Amino acid sequence: MRSLGYFNLNAPNNTGQQANLAEDLKRSYLAYCQENQHSDYGVYIESNNLDNISAWSRMLEFIKESRNGYLVVIPNSTHFGLDLEDQVEKILELDLLACEVVCNDLDFPDPLQNALRTSNAAAIRREKIKQGMKAKAAKGLGLGKPPFGYRIGVDGTFRLVPDQARVVELIYKRYLSSENEGVRTIASALNNEGFRTRTGNRWSMVTIRDILRNTAYIGTYRRFGLRIPGSYQPIVTPEEFRQVQDKMQRLSRTRGVSKTIPFLLSGIVYCGYCEQRMMGVTRKQNWKRKDGERSTKKYRYYQCQSRINRNQCDYRTVKADILEEQVTKILHEKLVTGEEGSDREQEAWIAEQTARSNTQLKLLDRRLLEGVQRAASGNLTLSQLRNGMAQLQNAKQSLNERIKFASTENSMSVMIRSNSMKFLNQWEDLNDIQKKDVIKSLIKKIKVKNDIPELELA
Repeated sequence: MRSLGYFNLNAPNNTGQQANLAEDLKRSYLAYCQENQHSDYGVYIESNNLDNISAWSRMLEFIKESRNGYLVVIPNSTHFGLDLEDQVEKILELDLLACEVVCNDLDFPDPLQNALRTSNAAAIRREKIKQGMKAKAAKGLGLGKPPFGYRIGVDGTFRLVPDQARVVELIYKRYLSSENEGVRTIASALNNEGFRTRTGNRWSMVTIRDILRNTAYIGTYRRFGLRIPGSYQPIVTPEEFRQVQDKMQRLSRTRGVSKTIPFLLSGIVYCGYCEQRMMGVTRKQNWKRKDGERSTKKYRYYQCQSRINRNQCDYRTVKADILEEQVTKILHEKLVTGEEGSDREQEAWIAEQTARSNTQLKLLDRRLLEGVQRAASGNLTLSQLRNGMAQLQNAKQSLNERIKFASTENSMSVMIRSNSMKFLNQWEDLNDIQKKDVIKSLIKKIKVKNDIPELELA
């Protein structure tokens, strides 16, 4: 595999003179390439020198100009940055360029697992990856559960399961046979024809999509940064696999990305009976239609937390869309008539805004850690992690700007006046996050009793 080495001489735990360290890291990288049969395409070293262009930028420029994917080898994730966010951001940036990242670390070769270990070793307890597993991977031997269509033989190699392999062939052929036939249609057809997964379950869009994206079916073994083509019998041809990827990429560009709708009133709505907060809840209801297909619908509502946490209140809920519509209508009436909130000292308001923003920043850091943990364990794709990272970074930027603004003179009255105008004149043009910020800046508290909201303005 084509490989690039990237080292940051300013990374923590580096010792010795930079010149000697650079040579040691380079030797270690070349030994890694030789051991794993990778082809060296260059080394990029970040140093203390005040170069006009960083080694990172030069490496990205090389990758873009060559239009090839590479395996980027780093000693450990700290060479990508001092904190988890910087490290993950670089991993995702390389993923967008069709590049993989591997750490030259026998215990933690996966860059996300490596980043978690170095960023929060006390909180992340993982069983170390044994050198023997890496040795088995280098020989193309199976580790863990094999892909659908294969089993692991007594010698450790992948062996075809004929019945399952025929299902894989059928999935690829059906996907390529019609421009309009997608994973949902294929899953429905397989279920109707009596086919089941290895565990006996019905086929879903996710399982079909995973099979269509898995390079294992062209006989290519991938594990721990290793890529070994032709290591076992393929089920589909490389040409069929390429055509499937082209079609999936073409369709993904036309479908758009689904998003989670935030609860506009979260954090400021309270139960009028027990005075405890009401939290936003999303529930899915599944049912089977007459034609045998399963349907799903989401329901969103606010629910009293006392009922859930301490059983101190009845089961009190109100539909989210109805409550949010009522609140915006009442707020509009109050602002039009010139009603204002209670007077508060600027200093107290600044402290409140700063404390609230810092709390939200900590929650965002926790969400980042949870997202990286899920991606490192294989429960989240890098694409999903990238989308989450973008949302978190936008939210962080907004919070940091809010903290900076809060400390300026007359910021409280300026912000309330500005957001009042946004609410009255630009509400429909705001996105969901902006709407939530405006609402929380104008309303201090909402009490809900008998499904009727009572607003206390900020």
